[in-house]
Amino acid sequence: MRARRMNLIIAILLSIADIWVTAYSGSAIWQVWSAIPLYRVSILLLAGIGSFTLADIWVETLAIPPSPCSDQSSDAPSLAEPLPGDALEGADV
Repeated sequence: MRARRMNLIIAILLSIADIWVTAYSGSAIWQVWSAIPLYRVSILLLAGIGSFTLADIWVETLAIPPSPCSDQSSDAPSLAEPLPGDALEGADV
């Protein structure tokens, strides 16, 4: 539960920082650097990566953790059976 609370705090702080930087510096950066097409593409790419990263942080924060199934038991036989040593002798690897 503590880790979930820390993830929520981090997501909120990153969102506030992103909004603050965009609101106070975004227009100045765009006016100064957008005259050159390569810089304009770089600014848009950086903004897009930042947006997807922030969205991923929120998805991970708000995701419901999987609940353990009661049908599975720890003494269940494994589906992966080891191959006998003779079966590997002539195999091409």
